[in-house]
Amino acid sequence: MWVKYAIEKGEGRGDMLEGTMATFNVFDVEHVMKLNKKYENYSHLIRLRIGEHIYLKKARDMELPCFCFYILKQSMLPCQNKEGKCELTTTIPSAYFRDFMDNLDAHDVEK
Repeated sequence: MWVKYAIEKGEGRGDMLEGTMATFNVFDVEHVMKLNKKYENYSHLIRLRIGEHIYLKKARDMELPCFCFYILKQSMLPCQNKEGKCELTTTIPSAYFRDFMDNLDAHDVEK
């Protein structure tokens, strides 16, 4: 659904790469063969071409109600100068979710 939305209305709320399992350049024959072999037993595999890249997705995944990943900038997470396990915390600004706010004012979302 969101892939179709992105194709029809542009990136933002929609995401053409949503649910991508693997990608490769169409001219990279070596990886094309490896990935085709690796995913040969996946039923309903979708191959979406965007420019010179092919994106592999499972059709079933594209029917799920939600399949979201958010990427945080490393600069949002302060570096701790110690070895081992660390706990990281940050505040994500409401503008980060602007495409999902349905025209709500950013100040109202901050509340």
